[in-house]
Amino acid sequence: MRSVPFVGRSAELSRLRDELNAAHDGARLVLVRGDAGVGKTRLLSEFQDLARPRARCLVGRGSPLGTTIAFSLIVEALESHLRSVPADEVRALCGARLAALRGVLPSVAAALPPDGGDLPSRLATFEAFICLLEGIARDRTLVVVLDDAHRADPSTWELVHYLARNVVRAPILMLAAVREGTAERGEHVDATIGLLLKDGIATELHLEPFGRDDLSALATQVLGPEVTQAALADWLYERTRGNALFATAVLEDLAQDPDRREAPRSVRAHVEALSATLEPEGRDVLATAAALGHSFSLRTIARLIPADAGHWLDDLVRRGVLHERVRDGETTYDFGHPLVQEVTYDSLGAARRRELHERLARMLVGEPLEVRAYHAIRGALPGDEAAIELIWAAAREAERTQAHGEALQHLAALRRLIPSRSVDRATVLDEIGWQGAEAGEHAVGIEALRELLALRTEPRERGSVHMRLASLLSSGPGDLASAEAEAKAAVAAFVAAGADDRVASALNELAWIRGEAGDISAQIEGSRDALVRAERLGDETLTLHALGSLGYAYAGIGRGEEAVDVLRRGRAIATARGDRVQSAWHTGALGLALLCAGRIDEAGRVLDAAIEDGPSPSAIPYVNRALLNWFVGRWEKALGDCAAVQALHPGTLPAYAGLTVTLAGLIEAATLRDAAAKRHLEQGGRLYAGADFYYMSVLNDWAFGVARALTGDTREAAPRLTHAAARASAMGAQAIEALVLPDLVEVRIAVGDLSGASESAERSQVLAESLGTTVASAHASYARGLVALATRRMTAARAALQAAADLASSSGLRLLQARALERLAQAYDGSERVSRATEAARLYAAIGARRFEERVLSELRGLGAAGRRSAQTVGELTPREREIVALVRSGLANRDIAERLHVSERTVETHLAHVYGKLGVASRRELVQG
Repeated sequence: MRSVPFVGRSAELSRLRDELNAAHDGARLVLVRGDAGVGKTRLLSEFQDLARPRARCLVGRGSPLGTTIAFSLIVEALESHLRSVPADEVRALCGARLAALRGVLPSVAAALPPDGGDLPSRLATFEAFICLLEGIARDRTLVVVLDDAHRADPSTWELVHYLARNVVRAPILMLAAVREGTAERGEHVDATIGLLLKDGIATELHLEPFGRDDLSALATQVLGPEVTQAALADWLYERTRGNALFATAVLEDLAQDPDRREAPRSVRAHVEALSATLEPEGRDVLATAAALGHSFSLRTIARLIPADAGHWLDDLVRRGVLHERVRDGETTYDFGHPLVQEVTYDSLGAARRRELHERLARMLVGEPLEVRAYHAIRGALPGDEAAIELIWAAAREAERTQAHGEALQHLAALRRLIPSRSVDRATVLDEIGWQGAEAGEHAVGIEALRELLALRTEPRERGSVHMRLASLLSSGPGDLASAEAEAKAAVAAFVAAGADDRVASALNELAWIRGEAGDISAQIEGSRDALVRAERLGDETLTLHALGSLGYAYAGIGRGEEAVDVLRRGRAIATARGDRVQSAWHTGALGLALLCAGRIDEAGRVLDAAIEDGPSPSAIPYVNRALLNWFVGRWEKALGDCAAVQALHPGTLPAYAGLTVTLAGLIEAATLRDAAAKRHLEQGGRLYAGADFYYMSVLNDWAFGVARALTGDTREAAPRLTHAAARASAMGAQAIEALVLPDLVEVRIAVGDLSGASESAERSQVLAESLGTTVASAHASYARGLVALATRRMTAARAALQAAADLASSSGLRLLQARALERLAQAYDGSERVSRATEAARLYAAIGARRFEERVLSELRGLGAAGRRSAQTVGELTPREREIVALVRSGLANRDIAERLHVSERTVETHLAHVYGKLGVASRRELVQG
C-alpha cells in the first residue's frame, strides 16, 4: 500500500478548485462519493497539496469506533490544528462562545479555566463550532476534509447539516468523502445526504472507476513504458475493473515480477493474501489492531499484545499495512487504508471478533466510557450484566450531553442484549421512545413504543404508552389520524383502569390532536373538560397542559385576551414547579397570543426574555418569535431563531416547527439571498406533504406563497395563499387568517383576479371588525387600499393606505408600514409620490428588505431628477460618504474636506445631503453627535 503516482482525475480536481474559489463567498459543502477503493482519499490528498499554498487544510477520518463518539470526526480534524496553537490564540479564535466546546475539544479545555457550570445547549455547541471554524478561517481559507464520513458519528453529521443549512460567510470548504454501497453507513448518514442533495445545499462529486487509459498511464509510471503495453493495460482493467486501490496493489506485485499474471480477484483477496504471509503472532497483532476500530497509540496496544510482539508492529509498518506517526513523544498507528482494517476484521469470523471485543472492553479500563461501550456492544452475549451496565452508562452520558443520536445507538444495542422477557427491556424501549423524539428519529421511537405496548398488560400502563404514541405521532411526522386513534385507545384504557386522573390527561391529548387536525371547537371543548377535571383532582400537571391547549386554540381563533390570561396562568404554574420546558413552551405560546391580540411590543419583550436569558429548551419560543420578527422587521434575529430550531431538532423537523424552514427562505428571498432562499424553500415546499397541520401548515403555505410572489412567481404563489386563507377560515382561525389575507389580495391583483381580490379584502375587513385589534385593522386597511389602487379609486386608496401606514406604525409593524407607504406613493403624483416612496425605501433599508427596497428605488429613479436625487439618499453609505462623515466628525469644515479630497465644496455638500437622508439626521450637529 505504498504511495504511487497520481493519474487521471483532472476534471475532479478542477471541480474541487472551483469549489475552493467559490468558498471565498461563503462556506461550501462537497460530498465526494464513490465505491470502496475508487480513490476518494487519494483525490482529496492531492487536492490538499494543491490548496495548501492558499488554504489551511484539516483532516479527520471516520472509523467504526468513531461512530459512537459524539463529534469525533470533526474533533479529530480541529484538534490536528488546535493542539499546535498557543492557549491565548485558541481563546482569541472565538471569544466567550468557545466555552461551549470545553467538554468536546481537549485543546479548548486546556485553554480555558475550569468551569463547573451547566452543560451548553445543543444550539450553543453548534454555534460555537461555527464560530471556531470562522475564527480559524479568519486569516486564510479553511478546508476541512472529513474522510470516510460514512463512518462518522451522528453528531458530526448533525453539525454538517446545520452548517450547510445556515449561511456562513467565512471562506470554508468542507469536503466529506462517503463510500457507496456499504452496510456501515447508518440511516442517519443516508437521511442527511439525501436532504442535503435534494435541497441543493451540497455539491456532489461522484468518482467513477478508472478507465483503460488511466490504468495504462498508472502502469506506465509504476512499471515503465517498456513493460506497459496494451495487453497489460487490458489485463489490468479486466482484473481490477478500474478500482484504484486494487490496481495499485496489483501493480506493486507486478513491480516485483513484471511477467506475473496471477493476482487476487479483489481487494479483499489481496489483503487476505497479504495477511497469510504473516506468522501467527503477527496475524494476532493485526487482528487486535483491526478490532480496536480506530487509530491507536502504542501505549494502548502494548497492553493488549504479548510483551515480545512489538516487532510485529514494525513489520506491519514496513509492509505499508500500518502508518506510524509520532507527535509530542507519543507513537500512534493508523491503517494504511480503511479497507485493510475492514477486510482483516471481517476475516476473523464472528466468534473471534466477539472474543476480541469482550477482552478489549475488560482491559481498556483507562479509556473513555464510550470506547469501552463500543467494545462491550460488539463483545457481549445476551444477558451479559456487566456489559449491559456499561452500555447503559454510555447511553445516559450521551443523553446528558444531548448527543441523542449516539444515545440511540447504545440503546439499540441494549435492546439486542436484554432478553425479551426481562423487566429491563421495557425500560430500554421506553427510553428509545424519548430519545427517538429528541433525535428526530420519530419512526424509531414509534416502533419501540409499539413493542413496549405489546409488553404492557395492565390497562393503566397500556394507556400511558398509547398516550406517548399519540403525542409522538402527532408532533413528529404529523400523522394525526393514527395519533387520534392512539389517544382514543388511551382514554379507553384509563377508563378500564378506573384511573380518573389519567382519563382527563388522555382527553386533553385527544383534544389537542383534534385541534391539530383543524377542529378547534373540539379542542376547546375537550381541553375545558380536562381543565375542570384537573382542578377537581388538584392535578397541577394536567392543569398546566390543559391551559396550554386552551391558550393556543384561543390565540388562533382571535380570543387573544383570553389566550393571554390562560397562558400566563399556565406559565406561572410551570415556573413555580421548576419545569423549564413547559415554562418555555407556555412563554412561546404567550408570544403568539400577544401577537394575535395586537400587543406587538409586549410580544417581543416576552419572547426576547424567554430566549435571551439562555437558550430555550423548547422550540416554540423560537418558532413564534421568528414569525413575529417577520412582521416587525427584525429579520436577522428571525433567521437566528430559525437556525435555533434546526439545532434543537437536527434530524427531521417536527410538524410544529417546520414553518421555520420556509420562513427562513422567505426572509432570504426578501433580502436578495436567492441561493440560500432556494435551498430553504425547496425544503419548505415539501413540508407537511400537502397535509394540513393546525396553524403551522397555514403559515407555512402563506410564507411559501409570499416568497414565490416576491421572486415573481405569482402563478405558484396564488394557490398556496388561497389554500392558506381557506384553511384558516375553515378552522375558524380568524387571527391567523387576518395575517394571511392581504398577501392573497396582492397576489390576486397581480394575476388579474380583481374580483377575488375584492372578496378577500372584504373578508379582511369583516375579520378586523370581529377581532377589534390594531393588527387586524392595519392589515384590513392595507387590503382595501390595494383593491382601491388597482381599480383606480385614488381617494379611497389614499385614505385606506394612509390608515394602514399609521396603524402599522403605532403597532410596530414596520414591514407593513413600509409596504403601505410604497403603495400610497402610487396613489399620488409629483413631489407627494417621491416623498412617500422615499419614506418607504428608507424603512425597507432599515429593515434590510433589499428586494423591496430595490423595487422602490427603481421606481424613484423613473420619477425624473427629483426621484433620482431622492433615491441617492436611501440605503447604505458609499465609501466616499463614509469618508466625509469621518472628516466631519473629526471637526473639519466643508471647505477643508473639499481640499483634502480634491473635490469641490458643492460636491461635499451634496454628499452630506445624501448622508443626512440615509442616516435620518437633520443637521451637522446631529451627525457629529451620532
